[in-house]
Amino acid sequence: MTLISCSGTIGKMAYAHPGMAGMWSSQHVMKVVPDQHKILPGYLYAYLSSAFGIPQIISGTYGSIIQSIEPQHIENLPVPRFSLSIEKNIHDLVMDAGTLLERYQRLINQATSRLFTKAKVDNPEPHEWFTDSSDLGFSVRSSELKGIFRAWNHSRRVQKIYDQIQSGKWDLLGDVTIFEWLRWRKMFERRDADPKYGIEVITQKPLFNLFPEGRWLSREYLLNHSPKYVVPDETILIAKQGTLGERELYCRCEFITGARMLSKAYSDHCMRIVVKPGAIHPGYLFAFLRSNAGFRILRSLSEGAKQQDLHWRTVPNIPIPRLSINEENQIGDTIREAYRFRNQAVENFIEARQKLEKVIREAD
Repeated sequence: MTLISCSGTIGKMAYAHPGMAGMWSSQHVMKVVPDQHKILPGYLYAYLSSAFGIPQIISGTYGSIIQSIEPQHIENLPVPRFSLSIEKNIHDLVMDAGTLLERYQRLINQATSRLFTKAKVDNPEPHEWFTDSSDLGFSVRSSELKGIFRAWNHSRRVQKIYDQIQSGKWDLLGDVTIFEWLRWRKMFERRDADPKYGIEVITQKPLFNLFPEGRWLSREYLLNHSPKYVVPDETILIAKQGTLGERELYCRCEFITGARMLSKAYSDHCMRIVVKPGAIHPGYLFAFLRSNAGFRILRSLSEGAKQQDLHWRTVPNIPIPRLSINEENQIGDTIREAYRFRNQAVENFIEARQKLEKVIREAD
């Protein structure tokens, strides 16, 4: 089926791939289930998410504060039809993309699971984290304070993870990464530019979208201001500012690889983790930082009042469990393979839309 956001932000879409089977969604997501005797589901998704489909979907939006659409607003939406060979070609691209995304998700989960199993470290699920009452009341020795008096930064739940990591072989994050990338931050002016002369700048929120869209700013200005707005292959980006809600993106990580993602620039709200050559496999490090345990450790380092922030002084002190070189390389290579699948899926989706839009324009 095609999933369409229908409340608040209207018209965002996802194709339900095999890895999503059995998931639940709220009433704020509209489900478009094709009659496969009449139309191929991949073709229908490609049209609805195309430059011709989206404007028609959002044209029925109503509401003042919270925008909405309902099924009756799109049920009469016209869908262009072409020969079976054209429609099947587009459908097959979308179906293959869905299969690739399922493989991507399965592999990154396998990589993280293998890391924690081999390191003999717990990777607490959310329900385990919230049923652990260790943080409801505890004491801290003055020698542990290190100038930090906020209880959040002395979490006993996080300390359990630290203790498990440090009971085996481990390194500090700062010892395996390039410090100048990690501490880098530069404010910049938003100098808008035509894509011909610009570079697309991705901020925290779109970073985690399958198709991240940013703002096109002056390439000359931005890269002269600092070349580090563009990151090297296999950089790990961490959303470094935000609030502590469980569904917030703050302290979530993304792995930057592939020509499309490397062609973009990234704002200074994304902390850069770039490994030292030969010190650790970047995929292995990502498999750890993207985990539940990595997420909790990062959040325990938060500073600030309402708006929380990760600081370059504390992040390098995160302990990273180490395994044999062979084990780490296998886990890291699994992450690389997963992102090859993901990047190919993105290319398939884009190619399907472009083919559909081309045949529509030629038909006109």
